[in-house]
Amino acid sequence: MQSVVRQVEVAQRSFEFSRRDLEQARAAYVGSSEAFDSLTHRKVGIYMLSPEESESIRAYAEATHLLTFRIETSFFQARILLDRIARLLHFAFQPAQTAIGSHAHLARNFPALVAEHGTSVLEKLMSRINDLTKDVKNFRDRYLVHPSGPHGHRVRSTPQWIHPPAQPV
Repeated sequence: MQSVVRQVEVAQRSFEFSRRDLEQARAAYVGSSEAFDSLTHRKVGIYMLSPEESESIRAYAEATHLLTFRIETSFFQARILLDRIARLLHFAFQPAQTAIGSHAHLARNFPALVAEHGTSVLEKLMSRINDLTKDVKNFRDRYLVHPSGPHGHRVRSTPQWIHPPAQPV
């Protein structure tokens, strides 16, 4: 059971690291977006780009791709860690009729698996598993599946929350 507790702690620290890393990528994106907007917000029609404008577009596109990559990487890494926790618990409580399966059923099936073996759920462990599962689901829903805002984006596009607020001209 100690290895499960350690794995949950590793998953929580890793997810926190990913969030901090994501914020750095977000800051770079916002900066490049503001630089791009400051160069192009008053121009309309077809015109030749200056070298400064071309570089701004390149930096903006790179920051957008990097941020999208970091968002998706954070989510998939967290999901993999939750699957590892589910597998550890599955093997720790064998033989059993109750199966945990993947991370999707971890919080729901773990108490039944523990009860089947006549032991009690460690409340602190269960709380950590539930918190981590909830954090990963909220991250997925907010940044990948259902971005909020009036101009929501599809899963593989830049999520709405990273765009800086519109500035009056």
